[in-house]
Amino acid sequence: MDLPADLQERLDRLHAAVTLDQDLSDVFLAKLFPGEPVWIACGLLVAGIETPAVIALACESPTRLVVREGRPLVQRLLSELALDAMGVHQAGWITAREIARQIETGTLDEADGGHLLLGLWETCHEPDEMRPLRGLLDAWENTPFQHRDRERFDLALRRLSRAVIRGAPARLQRCRRPTGDG
Repeated sequence: MDLPADLQERLDRLHAAVTLDQDLSDVFLAKLFPGEPVWIACGLLVAGIETPAVIALACESPTRLVVREGRPLVQRLLSELALDAMGVHQAGWITAREIARQIETGTLDEADGGHLLLGLWETCHEPDEMRPLRGLLDAWENTPFQHRDRERFDLALRRLSRAVIRGAPARLQRCRRPTGDG
């Protein structure tokens, strides 16, 4: 399938979200890109890809489609597109990179993003890029509200996010190798 790079990346993120553990992927789909499956389906139609699931998903409302109802349509879409299977390690890194990007750009609250990244730590094979996360979040949550330094915390999480973004290409490349574990 020859898709524009942006659409392919968005499709990869959706594929990754569905590949992950259902609880985590539901949070990811709902919080990070509500309506995105519908917009991806519309992009696929524009790119000339018309399968029953693409058409059905494109006809949904991006503001009213909930994860519970959208998940089966998304799974059908991915199946109809006959995408190569994605391992959870690869899915974890695609998702972690997207979370880190959203922390970096300020479209996702640092604390919320930090917790989502922490949920991916084991899936991503406990990478050094995320190692400081648990201590950072524990210190934040154990500090009384009136003594928290939000600016310092946010800066630390954005710094950690940049490390995840920088490390993701090499980690994803290893996942795609035939001998990889992804």
